[in-house]
Amino acid sequence: PTAPSSLGRFCLLKEASLTVGNTFNTYQGCLMILLGFLILFNILGLVPSFNSDGQTGLLLVLTSLQLLALGQFVGSEVTRSWLVVAFGLLCSAAGIFSCIVPGILAGSVQPLLGLQNILTGVLLLGTQIVAPTLYGIRHPPAEPVTLPPIIKRLFLVLMVTGIVTIVFGINTIAPVLLPNLFGMVAYAILLPLLVIIMGLLTLITVSITQKLQQDAATSS
Repeated sequence: PTAPSSLGRFCLLKEASLTVGNTFNTYQGCLMILLGFLILFNILGLVPSFNSDGQTGLLLVLTSLQLLALGQFVGSEVTRSWLVVAFGLLCSAAGIFSCIVPGILAGSVQPLLGLQNILTGVLLLGTQIVAPTLYGIRHPPAEPVTLPPIIKRLFLVLMVTGIVTIVFGINTIAPVLLPNLFGMVAYAILLPLLVIIMGLLTLITVSITQKLQQDAATSS
């Protein structure tokens, strides 16, 4: 009779079934949510001010590590060509330098982060949403295929993630290009909210893909 309670007591010590990619995405999502709330609390005056260059640099390092280690942008895989590796190294180096020595790259890191996120969002929408849709239109199946609800949910989350990522990139670049038209107040309000949303969407994507992998393993 004590076996079930013992198993429940030590369930946290069992090996996690997360893949390497989902493990990294879980870490990234949690860290983005924490960072978003820290920025929001800083704007509201609830926590002391901190290095704004460091937060931008940290986001650059996170996305660059995911690209270099896993060959992934958010939700999509890319071929790790020398061009992709060089771009990842450039972004990560700039992010690390910005975290350690704030102020020097203040005018460069912010546009670089914005450009990186715009490219990420476009790549995500293009490879995961637009390309499969166009392929289905050009090569329709002989019989209508009904997608499972979990697949539809995954497509919806990926589409929203791509749109939010592009909006985040534009929001990051706009104050640099149009400082008079896009005030710092609007930038400060949108930035933490978008970071939190991106973190939540990352965790939702991990949950859905993990469920799909478990279903595939069970059926096989």
